[in-house]
Amino acid sequence: MDTDAPQACVNVLDRIAGSASFTVHIGAWRSPVARLNGVQEVASSNLAAPIFLPPTNTKECDVKPRLSVIFALLAVSVAVRLVPYVLAQFGMTLEPGNTVYPWNFSPFLPICLFGGAMFARARMAYLVPFAAWLLGDLGVWALTGRADWAFYAHQPVIFLSVALVAFIGFSLRRGRSWKRVAGAGLGSALAFFVLSNFGVWAFGGGAIYPLNFAGLVECYVMAIPYLRNTLVSMAIFLPLLFSRVTLTRPMSAPQYGLAASRT
Repeated sequence: MDTDAPQACVNVLDRIAGSASFTVHIGAWRSPVARLNGVQEVASSNLAAPIFLPPTNTKECDVKPRLSVIFALLAVSVAVRLVPYVLAQFGMTLEPGNTVYPWNFSPFLPICLFGGAMFARARMAYLVPFAAWLLGDLGVWALTGRADWAFYAHQPVIFLSVALVAFIGFSLRRGRSWKRVAGAGLGSALAFFVLSNFGVWAFGGGAIYPLNFAGLVECYVMAIPYLRNTLVSMAIFLPLLFSRVTLTRPMSAPQYGLAASRT
């Protein structure tokens, strides 16, 4: 057998790859010569980025998210915010301490974390939750006629808290083991609790909680039921998002997404 035949084939493939006008979207693919030389080929920057980030762990390369599930959960998260205001039309009180409604039980924050881990474009990991939250605020305004409930003093702090949850999700791009997902879920829930309730206290003008240390402590204590429901949401929806329900196998694995481009 001619021992130079494999090398000749590699050389031919290398010349074809060098002259062809094909670029690979997913950085996990390497040409035969690149594999021999240990060089990772980089996707052309003039191509549109994929919606979801290809996983860095090779064991996870055969899964992709279901957009239908994600959009459905986003719709649920908006609806959950509006349900109390709909029920208020039938006599339910909106005061959290006097109602059995599970405030803050929602897939919204788990989706923020998932977006940070999976969206290829960083700005989409922020813009999608921002749009969903703003849509909920506008829905509250439409249902109640209270513009001050849609545009409130601590609203920028809420958006900052949402951005922080998405930012924590970026840590899962290096690996998505269940320990890492659980740790990120716990950390993001606590971060959202601390920052958002600080905004409630700081921008409340002292109307509900005095602007002193005792008032800050009271604000956090009164918000513990919200934190509990957030943690329950993380425990339920994160396994759903990072499971086969949302992540599905393509028809053929791996799919490299070849796209023609002139170079």
